[in-house]
Order: sequence, then C-alpha cells, then structure tokens
Amino acid sequence: MRLFFDINSRTFRECSCCSEFVTSLDFRRGDRFDLEVQFLAGLSTIELSADATGKFGLSSASAGLVALAESWEKQGDGPSTFYRFDLNLNNDSLNALFLGGVSKIFLNAELEYVNSGQTISSAGLAVVVENYVIDPNSSTPLSLSTPEEWLTARGLRYDVEQSLTAVQLQRVIENLGRAHLSWMDYVAWPSISAGVIAAGEVNAHTRDGITVYRFIPNVYLASEDSFYANFDGTTLTNLITSRG
Repeated sequence: MRLFFDINSRTFRECSCCSEFVTSLDFRRGDRFDLEVQFLAGLSTIELSADATGKFGLSSASAGLVALAESWEKQGDGPSTFYRFDLNLNNDSLNALFLGGVSKIFLNAELEYVNSGQTISSAGLAVVVENYVIDPNSSTPLSLSTPEEWLTARGLRYDVEQSLTAVQLQRVIENLGRAHLSWMDYVAWPSISAGVIAAGEVNAHTRDGITVYRFIPNVYLASEDSFYANFDGTTLTNLITSRG
C-alpha cells in the first residue's frame, strides 16, 4: 500500500497528482505488509533530509497504541523517493480487541516523522481493521470420508483433533449407540446368562459386537430391571437404562 503525504496540509492524498484526500484506510487483521509513504510539496514528490526518521502507528480509544512501525526504510532518490514501513497487524494488543468474535475494529492512524530536526505529525486518519477469515493458528480442515474416520479424529472432542486407539474408538461407538436405545431395544438383543449375584441374575445381551448387561432382581421391581455397560462377575457399573 502506498500513501501520499502532503507536507503543507499534513494530510494524505489518493495519488501524487490529485487533490482528493484519503479519509480512511482498510486493513485486515493478521496481515504484515509494506506501507509506503511518498512526501508531496504541492504536486511534486520530494526527498526528505538524509537523517529523516519516521513512525506509523495505529491506536484505539480504549486500548491506546495497538500497532507501531517504529522506523522506515528509504527507497530511491529525488522525485522517486519513498519511505517503507513494515506494519504488523498480528500482535497481542491488536488481537485482544478481537476477543469475542468481533468482525471489525475502528482505529486512528498517525504518521510522525522528523525532518531537518523538526518533528511533524499527520492529521488523524480513520482506520478499519477487519477480522481475518483464515485464522493463522488454525489447521487445515479435515477431510473425513467415513463415520469411523470422523470418530477416530473427533470422537472425544469435536474441536480438537485426536488419534483414538481401536479400544477408544469402540467405546465411542458404544456410547453413541446407547444414546438413543431404550430398555425395550436392549431386551430384543440376543442374550446368554452372564452369572448370578446375590440380588439377582445377570444376562449378557450382544449385538454388532457390543455387549450390555441386564440385571434381573430376585424380588422383581421394574425400576431395578436395568441394563449396565460393565459387569466384572460380581459388580454391575455404568447404568444405561431401566425398565421402570
């Protein structure tokens, strides 16, 4: 981006040969780019003194200075001279203004330079910084063709990529399968006896490689006729659903 600074009015023009002033600038968060400034006296491009220095900054009414290019690099000589700033719009101060999903922020820009020992500042310039679409910290979206691939990568947390073991993947599939099944559904699964405990009988119901355990109390109560995820031979754990 190149700006043309009129040293007489201390404002920015749209080009070196026109009189229209720049009233605002549009940037995008995360960009780091070269900002070039040419100085104008009337309609003529001028070169500043050999020891001239400059800064270009962006400020917020609430947070103060949020981006600053502290120096420039002089390019060319005479009428072709311009001064290049390296402006970084990916820093902690600026990023803090985008917390909460803000789509754009409104700032003020200022050019300050020292020429022949005299410090001069530009008139304020409105700036809009739009939030980025592609977060530089994000990864490439996953391309997952099957449910098993998706569950392997996102089964524990959908927002963080994982690599589940076969056992972990099976547990995720079991948990998903149980989420929508009722007591009546599990009763219909093929079953065999899994043992007898003090309070009643335990049957193992299996389908598609998934096994759940039904407890049938000696003194029958519908509220205790239940299916569990685990049975170690003596204890039933992880209640799934009950009849009553």
